[in-house]
Amino acid sequence: MSPRLLRQSRAYDRLAKKHGLATSEQLRAGPARYRWDLIERDVKSLLARRRHLPIGSRGTYPEVLVNYAASMFLTCCLVEKRPPPPELVHLIWEQLNVESFGVKKGEKDDKIVMAQQIRSEDTLMSNRELARLVKVPTATIGRWGQKRFVEGVAR
Repeated sequence: MSPRLLRQSRAYDRLAKKHGLATSEQLRAGPARYRWDLIERDVKSLLARRRHLPIGSRGTYPEVLVNYAASMFLTCCLVEKRPPPPELVHLIWEQLNVESFGVKKGEKDDKIVMAQQIRSEDTLMSNRELARLVKVPTATIGRWGQKRFVEGVAR
């Protein structure tokens, strides 16, 4: 193993011991074999952690510990050629913040839909009046163009 991986492993073991999780040595049951009872226990502990508290509070775990443990547990699945337990998948899902998935709030699309609805009710309304109602600059209404309002497509 590289010196960097050894340092990471030792740092994980220190944090794991401090927070009551199994160390990497305790997880090994033999060559390419792992203690799944300990892995599942630790995953459940990490899922039940109190995330709303300030960092360092009792019942919380450092994010680096959670991330390293999740990746290590996933590697154990890979080595033993077994699917990850649903709890581990959920833990990884939480860590990746999949619910947001890097997508902005969609305020623009909401305003386009609102403008489309207003335009469909009053086809003769000026762009300036529509922009005032939707709370966007008049030029934005012009950029969105008539085509979007006619087809109902938000691009």
